[in-house]
Amino acid sequence: MERELNLLRRDAAQAGLDKANVWADFLDWEHLQKLSEFWRPLEARVRDCCTQIRAAKDPELIRQLRDSLVGTIEEIENVIRPLNTQMICELTDTLKRFCSNP
Repeated sequence: MERELNLLRRDAAQAGLDKANVWADFLDWEHLQKLSEFWRPLEARVRDCCTQIRAAKDPELIRQLRDSLVGTIEEIENVIRPLNTQMICELTDTLKRFCSNP
């Protein structure tokens, strides 16, 4: 899971998508800020859980950490998905405007 996060971060950086000014032409600035506000701490929690799970030896602690990781993933689903949906709609609307104004 941590590797996937690393790949997402790398791919975004290589495409220049980690820079807010790239998105600013296509999305509402407040939406970008809100998405970032929610995503960063959730990503940090996932990374922290993964690190703690790798270091843990006690099966009960591993179970607790796993449950915490699952809770964080569910929170990502519940919080980030609607924001991503809104972002896709905004991008689509912006692209439609670009296409209709040659």
